[in-house]
Amino acid sequence: MTERSPSIAGLAPEQQDPASTKSDSPAVIIARAHIEAWSNHDFASARKSLAGDIHFTATSMQPAMTPTDLVGIDNYMTGLVRFAQAVVPGSARVIASIGDERDALVMVTVKVKAFLGLGTPKTLPMARLYLLDGQGKIKGEQVIFYVDRS
Repeated sequence: MTERSPSIAGLAPEQQDPASTKSDSPAVIIARAHIEAWSNHDFASARKSLAGDIHFTATSMQPAMTPTDLVGIDNYMTGLVRFAQAVVPGSARVIASIGDERDALVMVTVKVKAFLGLGTPKTLPMARLYLLDGQGKIKGEQVIFYVDRS
């Protein structure tokens, strides 16, 4: 059985375009640079990658992590700084990434210090979905966290 990229998994071989979604696509490069910036507490660089009307959502199945829904660069940065302060700088590890010109999906882990009562430090896996605007700025970001309570 041949494994296919998640974005093209149901398409017949003649419909697949392997060049259309890549781990080195423009959206993936921008998303990874953004993750690198905030995970190293370089918030000025993280802010530069955002569209002014960014819409951000985050969720987890853990009751301690209430859903987040933010609109606007200032609201986004307030939430990002609050979250990222718990991240150990340099700990971000990209597990997988795929994308195209405007969309990217990045699976990443970071080590977090005392975060939601998890103790010190703990690896926090997440999937981050990005949408870029016409100027290559992040216009939308959706994050799903997996929290291992053990």
